[in-house]
Amino acid sequence: MSLKIKMAARKALFTQENPTLWEVGETVFVRTVTYHMVGRIIAVINDNFQNWIVLDEATWVADSGRFTPAMDEGKLAEYEPVQCPVRINTAAITDVFYWPHALPKGTK
Repeated sequence: MSLKIKMAARKALFTQENPTLWEVGETVFVRTVTYHMVGRIIAVINDNFQNWIVLDEATWVADSGRFTPAMDEGKLAEYEPVQCPVRINTAAITDVFYWPHALPKGTK
C-alpha cells in the first residue's frame, strides 16, 4: 500500500466515534520532547489521567541524521534496540510519523 493511500485511510479512520490516529500493528517513528523511538504499536492505553502508546520491537534513536533520508529511506545515523516493550506517554509526544521501512535491528 502506498504512503498516500495509507495516509488517506488513516484520515478516514479519524471520526468522532474513533478519535484516535493510533493503530495497533502500525510501525511508527515517534518524536517526544526528549527522545525519538521507532517501533510497532502493540497497545493504546487511555485512562482518566494519562494516555500511552506501547511499542514493541522498539529502538531508541540517538541520532536520526538528515530527516528526509531517515523518513524516505529508513536511514538512521545512530540507534540502539530496546529489549522490552516501551510505553510512551502521549503528552510527551511532539509528532508521529508512519514508518514504512523495516524496523532497525542491532546497534549503529
